[in-house]
Amino acid sequence: MPTRNRPCLRLAVTAMAALSLAGTGHADLYAPNRYLLEIRTERFAIAFPPELEPAARRLASFADSVWEEVAAKLDPEGFGAVPREGPRIPVMLTPDSSVLNAYRAGSPYGRIVLFAAPTALDSTLGSFADDLRSAFLHELTHELSLTIRSPFWRAMAAVFGDTLAPADLWTASPPMVEGVTDAALRAGLTDE
Repeated sequence: MPTRNRPCLRLAVTAMAALSLAGTGHADLYAPNRYLLEIRTERFAIAFPPELEPAARRLASFADSVWEEVAAKLDPEGFGAVPREGPRIPVMLTPDSSVLNAYRAGSPYGRIVLFAAPTALDSTLGSFADDLRSAFLHELTHELSLTIRSPFWRAMAAVFGDTLAPADLWTASPPMVEGVTDAALRAGLTDE
């Protein structure tokens, strides 16, 4: 191999190694030896430590009905934009935060993470009747809206995983992503 290509090859190998290790630093949501339980509903697999069992059971009691509400708003004609079949969506419930928060992660697969904690009095979530339901509704709307794909992108995701969700990467800016959730909430989804 010519010596002029070696620096490029080294750079490419270093970049690939850095990218492959980048996710591992964010991967540990729970302590390594933490015992976890799981509740499965029709559409969700909810993982949680034993101390959050009451919150997990409450979440499981409304999770599927919230999915139906969100799917009906995002695909009102039932044309299949929101797939009705497929694997359960993983939901991680963790107590390892001092404030209630949540996020939707799309890589390497779609999942919802909920940090179960008391709602701060000055939090925007504090204005809702059920802060856990509101946080879940918000993140589920992200999960379902960001996984609406054309047949081509569904096939790509089936082969390569949710990392290739085009809405995350190429077609939706952060204001658009949040706007879909806000519009769905204003269109009648409530935190009853």
